[in-house]
Amino acid sequence: MRKAIFQNSIPYDWQKVKKLPGVMPLKPYEWLIFDDAYSDQMAEREDLLKNNNDVIVMDKNSQAVARE
Repeated sequence: MRKAIFQNSIPYDWQKVKKLPGVMPLKPYEWLIFDDAYSDQMAEREDLLKNNNDVIVMDKNSQAVARE
């Protein structure tokens, strides 16, 4: 089983959200947040891409075409 990688905090005040949960206008520099979990998550991503070549996920409707 792989180690879970989570953020240590939420980068916004969740109590000030007025519309749907977690939906509020953002300034352009707030769109992508590189927080304390980012580097570990990207390392995990790279490991999954490099070491899981035998794992294939596809919609069952595309299986016949994939077999060609």
